[in-house]
Amino acid sequence: MKIIVANNAGFCFGVKQAMNKTINTIGNTNNKKVYTYGPLIHNDQVIEKLESMGISAIKNVKDAKDNIMIIRSHGVSLKIYDLSNENNIEIIDATCPFVRNVQKIVKEYYDKDYGIVIVGNPNHPEVIGINGWCNNNAYIVQELKDIDIIKNCEKICVVAQTTITLELWNSVVKKLEEKVEVLKKFNTICTATKERQESCAEVAKQVDAMIVIGGYHSSNTQKLVQISKKYCPNTYHIEIAEELPIVQLKNLNKIGVTAGASTPDWIIKEAIEKMNNMEKENNSMMDMMEEIENTLRVPRRGTTVKGTVIHVTDDEIMVNIGYKSDGIIPKSEISNDPFVNPHQIAKEGDEIEAYVLRTDDGEGNILLSKKRIDIEKKLGNIRRSS
Repeated sequence: MKIIVANNAGFCFGVKQAMNKTINTIGNTNNKKVYTYGPLIHNDQVIEKLESMGISAIKNVKDAKDNIMIIRSHGVSLKIYDLSNENNIEIIDATCPFVRNVQKIVKEYYDKDYGIVIVGNPNHPEVIGINGWCNNNAYIVQELKDIDIIKNCEKICVVAQTTITLELWNSVVKKLEEKVEVLKKFNTICTATKERQESCAEVAKQVDAMIVIGGYHSSNTQKLVQISKKYCPNTYHIEIAEELPIVQLKNLNKIGVTAGASTPDWIIKEAIEKMNNMEKENNSMMDMMEEIENTLRVPRRGTTVKGTVIHVTDDEIMVNIGYKSDGIIPKSEISNDPFVNPHQIAKEGDEIEAYVLRTDDGEGNILLSKKRIDIEKKLGNIRRSS
């Protein structure tokens, strides 16, 4: 039996950041209780571990009055921040940077009198939170037929729940283009989600059975199941290793494995170990473990990285550098010219080279510098000419 592990399986950067911030809060509470606004992630095993550490999930903000409340990676509406302030609650904000970007876009265009369309699940906490950045006036589109409810068709800004499929996004945008006079499109499906779904499909096409590990209530895990079934009918969704369909897997040659963004590494490793023990292929297990660990590594400070520009604002350039977290080049690190306009330096899709200043800028992003690279190149040219 050969086990093929899909790339980007397990914790995405946003979830890992939320977990790290939560764990780091323990022991630094000044005798305050710690709560999470809703379950931190969609994984029952992780929630049980957090509860054993004294961290409880709440539905009502007032339940955390005078204590500490962690905002999970899904993010929340603006109203939640106001309620927290009114109730003297210390906020630990673990909103995923990709989700924060969607929130900012929605608020910006809502303030410009655009109608807002969010492509996603209306009951998902991420979508509920994003809607709260436009006074809960967004049109939520989960299926193509939902577009029919949109009345204001003059100016529309459309964004995506970060975990939807590219197929759904493309079909909705195509129909909106036929209906809307002015359409601002922001494909806000996060890079990790797109890569996770693509690698899932790639593995599913070449195996006899597909194992998708993740919470039964996890939206992104459910989408991985849908994608797997499209290419591999023998797809099994499990939460823990004990749920593996051993009888069905025993005589198969190739088994694929992927996992949702809320699935911790130890659960993935347990599932792989159980399958390896089933065939007594301990050597291949070590290869799988190394492959999982490789997806979690980040570039070291002082190294040079290359990536693709995915977003440009007046203050920064966001770069996909192929790791769990994206790189941010702040305006001060783009050029020595203090009046530089980032839009004149780069646009979405450009390839860019940068120097790693810090692996965490305080919001979970990798802090990069373009001007350091430019300076080093100029010095190199001077040395070669002298």
